[in-house]
Amino acid sequence: MIYRTNATGLREAEEQQDAQEIEELRAAARARRRRAAFAISIVVLGGFATFFTVAALSPPQQSLQCHHVQIQWENAPAVPGPGWTTCGWR
Repeated sequence: MIYRTNATGLREAEEQQDAQEIEELRAAARARRRRAAFAISIVVLGGFATFFTVAALSPPQQSLQCHHVQIQWENAPAVPGPGWTTCGWR
């Protein structure tokens, strides 16, 4: 009866090659994720920069503000005094 020996050296070489290929695939996937994250960061930061630049370059918005003045007599608080409303752009 003929005995066969296991080709352990061949199997170990194949396992090492497979492990190396898996590590190369992991490195490629990691590089793709980093590039995608970098691109997304650039797009988001560019959007914020554009927004803040446009907001900084636009003229300040003026608003109409009004306030009411009512004079009340010190010796007769129940008597309504003169009053007026003043409005202005600020």
